[in-house]
Amino acid sequence: MNNCLPRPESLIEHRGSMLLIDELVSVADRTAHCVGYVRRDNPFLMDGHLPAWALLEYIAQAVATLAGYLRLTAGDQYLHGLLLGCRRMEFEDVLPSVEDRLDLHVEEILQLDKLGNFKGCAWLAGRKIASGVLSVYETEYWPDSVEHAASTGQA
Repeated sequence: MNNCLPRPESLIEHRGSMLLIDELVSVADRTAHCVGYVRRDNPFLMDGHLPAWALLEYIAQAVATLAGYLRLTAGDQYLHGLLLGCRRMEFEDVLPSVEDRLDLHVEEILQLDKLGNFKGCAWLAGRKIASGVLSVYETEYWPDSVEHAASTGQA
C-alpha cells in the first residue's frame, strides 16, 4: 500500500458495500491506477461472481478517485460526479469471484469545464477484462438536491 496517497474514501462519496475502490496505487499526470477487491458484501454479486456489467461501476469509481485526487491536490472544492454514459465498452467473458483483485487504470482524455471523458480498463490476474470511455459531469449539487432547490428558490 502506498502511504503517500490518500485513501479512496477521502476522495469519493461511496461508503459501505458500495465503496468498491480499496486503494489508490499511483497517480501520474492525468492517469491513476486503483485496486478494488471483490468482497462478499458486494451488492452486484450473483452466485458468488461479479457480472461483467458491474465492472463499469468499478471503472467509474476509479475515475471518481482520480478526479477527487486532482481536485484535492489543486486545492479545489469537492464536486459530485455524475456518470452520463459510456462508449466503446468491451467486456471479456470472465466473471470475477469473491476475493479477486481488480486492477483499474483510468486516464482523463478530455476536460471541458465540468464535462470530462476518461478511458478506463479493468484487469484481473494480468488479463484485461473490461475497457471503454466514460463521460462524466461534475456538479456542486445533486440534480434533486433539496438544499440546491431551496437556495435557488425552486423549492
